[in-house]
Amino acid sequence: LDAVGHAFSTVANGGFSTHDASIGYYDIPVIEMICVFFMLIAAANFGLHFFAWRHRSVTHYFADSEFRALLTVAGLVTLVVTFYLLRAGVYEDTDRALVKALFQTVSIGTTAGFASADFAAWPGFVPVLLIFVSFIGGWHGTTEATMALSAHPAFAGSIGGGNVTKIPYPNPYRNPFGGSSERVTDQCLDF
Repeated sequence: LDAVGHAFSTVANGGFSTHDASIGYYDIPVIEMICVFFMLIAAANFGLHFFAWRHRSVTHYFADSEFRALLTVAGLVTLVVTFYLLRAGVYEDTDRALVKALFQTVSIGTTAGFASADFAAWPGFVPVLLIFVSFIGGWHGTTEATMALSAHPAFAGSIGGGNVTKIPYPNPYRNPFGGSSERVTDQCLDF
């Protein structure tokens, strides 16, 4: 029953656990890495999943700039957190520090909500860095509770290849902004 509850929560990004200590209750690295895999899959654009299902291929995941950016950010932050945890002496074992850093980075970055360690007690800037990562962990077409990095004007051209398009809907019958304009739809969407 625990596995079913955690499986649904991992993919739905709710972070609900059947234990107060969340995934940390088990303290088993294999379980944490399985959760990391599914949290990353849940953080990917659902259009990629549809494409994989439709074409029976997963190669397009790594061709997608948004997914590569997600993996890059998660990888870089994980390395920084791992280094700092080892340097501060929080963990003496490199493997354990890497697993905890990866799990917390992905969980917080994708707003999945799981915990395997008390990251707020980690020293220095690490908790702040992880909170900052949570602002950019979501992508268009996902259930993440973050601001989509690919929608930000500074990144829209490079991450996602500018594939964030405005669908001409709703087509308003009455312009709520007064006057008439050919850009009424854009004005409504921007509002």
